[in-house]
Amino acid sequence: IQRELWPYFVILAFLAFALEGLLYWRRQTGGRVALPRGLGDRWALGLRCALMAVLLIALLKPTIPRLVDRLNVMFLLDASDSISLAARENAYRFAAQAMSAMRPGDQAGLIVFGEQAVVDQPLHATPKLDRPQAAVGGRATNIAQALQLAMATTPAGQANRFVLLTDGRQNQGNGVAVAQAAKDAGADIYYVPAPLTFDQEVAVESMVLPQEVKFGEPFQAKVVAWSQADTQGRLSLYRNGEFLGSQMVRLSAGKNVYTYRQSLEQSGIHVYQAAIEVEGDTIEENNRAIGTVVVRGRPHVLLAEKTRDQAQALAAALRSQHVDVTVVEPDRIPKDAAGLQKYDGIILSNVSSLKLTKPQMGNIRDYVREYGGGLIMVGGEESFGLGGYYRTPIEEALPVTMEVKQKLEIPSLAVVLSIDRSGSMAMTTGDEKVTKLDIAKEASHLVVDLLDERNEVGVMSWDTEFVWDSPLRPARDKQAIHRAISTIKAGGGTDGYPALKESYQVLFDRPALLKHVIFLSDGQMTRGDFAGLLRRMAKDKITVSTVAIGKDADVPLMVDIAKWGRGRFYYTEDDSTIPRIFTLETQLASKASLVEQPFKAVLASPAHEAIQDIDWKEAPPLGGYVATTLKGTADMVLLTHQEDPLLATWRYGLGRAAAFTSDAKPKWGVLWVRWNGFNKFWSQLVRWTLRTGTRSDTVATVSRTDDTGEVLVDAIDPKGEFINFLDSQVGVVAPDKTRTVIDLEQIGPGRYRGRFPAAHEGVYLVGMAQRRAEQMVGSQLAGLVVPYGQEFRDLGVDETMLRELSELTGGGVLAEPKDTFLQNRRQSRLT
Repeated sequence: IQRELWPYFVILAFLAFALEGLLYWRRQTGGRVALPRGLGDRWALGLRCALMAVLLIALLKPTIPRLVDRLNVMFLLDASDSISLAARENAYRFAAQAMSAMRPGDQAGLIVFGEQAVVDQPLHATPKLDRPQAAVGGRATNIAQALQLAMATTPAGQANRFVLLTDGRQNQGNGVAVAQAAKDAGADIYYVPAPLTFDQEVAVESMVLPQEVKFGEPFQAKVVAWSQADTQGRLSLYRNGEFLGSQMVRLSAGKNVYTYRQSLEQSGIHVYQAAIEVEGDTIEENNRAIGTVVVRGRPHVLLAEKTRDQAQALAAALRSQHVDVTVVEPDRIPKDAAGLQKYDGIILSNVSSLKLTKPQMGNIRDYVREYGGGLIMVGGEESFGLGGYYRTPIEEALPVTMEVKQKLEIPSLAVVLSIDRSGSMAMTTGDEKVTKLDIAKEASHLVVDLLDERNEVGVMSWDTEFVWDSPLRPARDKQAIHRAISTIKAGGGTDGYPALKESYQVLFDRPALLKHVIFLSDGQMTRGDFAGLLRRMAKDKITVSTVAIGKDADVPLMVDIAKWGRGRFYYTEDDSTIPRIFTLETQLASKASLVEQPFKAVLASPAHEAIQDIDWKEAPPLGGYVATTLKGTADMVLLTHQEDPLLATWRYGLGRAAAFTSDAKPKWGVLWVRWNGFNKFWSQLVRWTLRTGTRSDTVATVSRTDDTGEVLVDAIDPKGEFINFLDSQVGVVAPDKTRTVIDLEQIGPGRYRGRFPAAHEGVYLVGMAQRRAEQMVGSQLAGLVVPYGQEFRDLGVDETMLRELSELTGGGVLAEPKDTFLQNRRQSRLT
């Protein structure tokens, strides 16, 4: 090994000059800090300093760059599987012909790339390019690595040009990021598209299936196929290796989607495969696609009906469609969230809100919103507004409100709210520190909100005397009525007769067609001629309903008042039900909510999943329904003859809810229960609402990156706390039926991860189980599909990608081979 010594001699010369200059200066100045006196001496000293500076500059090896007409071209030839042999041959010929346009000093080289990039021929000045000999993996296209290798093998600072001979279908690396680096290095990128060289090609791109379905649930299996040109072929479908059927299909140029309706009645993982045969097709590897779907056990719903025997038709319809049904009466509906979690959905059929507590209704709302459960309310005389659901938690979860839109044919109503304000009404209720009078006032506020301006409302309170807190007037200025209600205060005895008599006198002169009194009390009343008064009121078509609160109420008298007044009697020991009683009583009195007329369902959303494959022209009429109003973000699926909602649906939080305003029993639906579409309609509607996925403390996902499958499990208990130190194992069955078991390692709070090799095409069946202290915490099944290579999936030239890479560096497309060396030549900077 030779070593250059000249720098040391330069340094030695510099030191010698410095020493000689110092001695010369001392001799001329006598050691004083000053310049020599003589002009010649000063020039001599300056010359010595200049020589020292030249010696120092020589150590830095200064150079002067020189611009020459010299271009370095590196051809990047795509040898991935998406480039046919004919296309590769055309690309090579383009590069070989381009060599004839080389000028003296130009150089050219060749890089072959696919999964990797390899230098086949380094830069050389000979105007000839040999056929490529390098072999690379063809299962991927890594343009980024090819550009990086080109930058590394061309001289920095010179005029370098990279010519991409490719279809631009990169599926590994980030070519744009490397193109930016090439621009910063002063290189430009040009491209020559490598199009398909055959006239016909068809690829089955994917088999689209839901990740999970319920037992017997209809679902759609979608086959996505791409065709180079308009053609036809035979599409076959397989499930778990068994042939399901085939059909001739027409394919248009581009993407085509074929949908098949399926349902499965066996739990576990099911593997679907689609295959297509087209005459003249070139690549066989991309003519099939695989997908998996996991089937859970039978769904379980809770059906609550006012009386069990009225639920028989609906329960039988669901059971015939593989839905397990538990029928209960309203008092057996679970009162806590844990009890509701046992079911995938809840159906409330003609269940009055008076049978439910307010916390119970809150739990049902949260079951839908927070836990993804399903909820359906079915109509009846005690459902929707007639069941007192106005402004309740359950109304929040439903796609309809209990208000009824104003119609001309609905008669006007005048209603008086006659409220006991005696001293006992000032007693608090439970732990809420609100009085019975406060709740009665809240109920009055709701009634005012429920009425429209065509109706009249008056609010009267009484003890031993009555007071019109808000005189009977149209429900137009609701703010004024609300303010008047808020001023009511408790105190005094209990004498309701004068108040009821006053109500009669005021209502008698009103022009309203319907006149009604809601009479509320919690104590024993002074006796009066209630019977005679109420008979006169009934004769004048003024009805009276009564609400008795608590055990101290004069229940026998309140029952008689309701009977004589041709109204309804309500007794409650739960003060929180009073607002619901007032609202349902108002809707009953108005006769606006209950519509008992025969009508046929009208389709509003024909594409909705719940009404598919049903001949609605054959659907028989229904005999009535409960009028409601659609919420703004809900879907109207079926309409009544008066354009009220018959079936409305929506997504609420994590769950789904539906409202069917007619009934599902032999009353309004007497013809429907005998209709051959009854079972299918109800099973599809119920399945649409049901909770997706099983309730578990663990959630698992399976994915694949770079030939490696990855399992991630997140474990969180119902309180939101992470579950740590689980014993987690995963069993994997590969496409060749080999079985492996891997352990999951904890990588964070409540998070576990495991990996397994997944390089081969096919389906990997993955079973997971998590235990803690020998107790099962969660288990999952999943299928990981490894499709055929991406190279056979994305075919044709990605002109957009190639244009982006080239234009970023100031390049473009090359139309002729000679343009490689002639178009936009730049000079090389030589040093």
